[in-house]
Amino acid sequence: MSNSGTAKPSASRADVTTSGGSNVAGGTSGPPPPGPRLPTAVQALLLFRDPVGFLERCRRRYGPVFRVKFPGAPPFAFLTEASLARELYAHDGDGNKAGETRRPYLSPLVGEQSVLCLDGEAWQRQRQLLAPPLHGQRVAQWSEQIADIATREIDTWPVGQEIELRPRMQRITLEVILRLVFGIDDAGRLDRLRGLLPALLDAVDSPFVFGAPGVRERLERWPLRRIPGNPVRRFEAIRAETDELVYDEIARRRAEPDARLEQRTDLLSTLLLARDEQGNPMEDNELRDELLTLLTAGHETTATALAWSFERLVRHPAVLERLREEIDEGGTEYLDAVIKEVLRSRPVVFDTPRALGNSIDIGGYTIPAGWWATAAIP
Repeated sequence: MSNSGTAKPSASRADVTTSGGSNVAGGTSGPPPPGPRLPTAVQALLLFRDPVGFLERCRRRYGPVFRVKFPGAPPFAFLTEASLARELYAHDGDGNKAGETRRPYLSPLVGEQSVLCLDGEAWQRQRQLLAPPLHGQRVAQWSEQIADIATREIDTWPVGQEIELRPRMQRITLEVILRLVFGIDDAGRLDRLRGLLPALLDAVDSPFVFGAPGVRERLERWPLRRIPGNPVRRFEAIRAETDELVYDEIARRRAEPDARLEQRTDLLSTLLLARDEQGNPMEDNELRDELLTLLTAGHETTATALAWSFERLVRHPAVLERLREEIDEGGTEYLDAVIKEVLRSRPVVFDTPRALGNSIDIGGYTIPAGWWATAAIP
């Protein structure tokens, strides 16, 4: 739809208006959001290079609701006010899909069966299988092991010198994932995965791999992709080697008796015992995809949040001192507030999009069905 076009109301379905003032399910009352007229590839490049700066420039020029276009994807509406975001996510039961927006970008890494790439009943099944092992009480049993992993890493840090914090936090989060999520204790396997998994995530950082699906699909047909060392081939080679190790670990764990799995506390062992409502276990490809999902969601993002937390605390010594006092006294309330404030002021992702199943009137504009819409978190 062009910026000047307005969808006509449906005669067969009545509008449904929420208390927040947004219409859904067929009726429209405003124009689509405005946005840059730059070529789609240029818009994608600007967002990839500086997401915060690009989105802020769009907000200043076009207002709190604006449209961006990327190659190979539907028009993308960004909402920059909390009230508008609440209105959008209030319609998640009206046919909006989160997995559909992530699948083109994330599935090359996490797989088609990842909970991040699913919608509807398939998503519900995976979520029900994942929820018990990731319940707060079960995760809490890892606290001493996580503290031991962090302590061993911190003991290697130099004293009285400036250090780059994020890579050191990444080593902590990777070790936690390998030992507590994957449950690997074999020294040789740990060493191989310590090298492979960061390399896999680094390979994904290439816009040719993680970029718009249209770009990646064209590259997959590109004759020069056979040249050794190009980003796509490098990613595929690292992924294949990683998958070989992961599937082998799944097979080894399946060979263990249930009684042994029940004694283990790692997530993979717990998922091997999980059953859906029909009594079916997770297939090997589902286990692989969820393990890679937890690696993606828990490695770099958690490390980034931790690094920002220390950066913020160092710049606010009064907050750091109060936090130390509360922890010494065994409290957690202020710690929880500090973590939430860091995540608010230094978010580690900039969007959580939905593919719209119905048009939505929001902020004076109509976002048509088929568009993607999200809060602009930065």
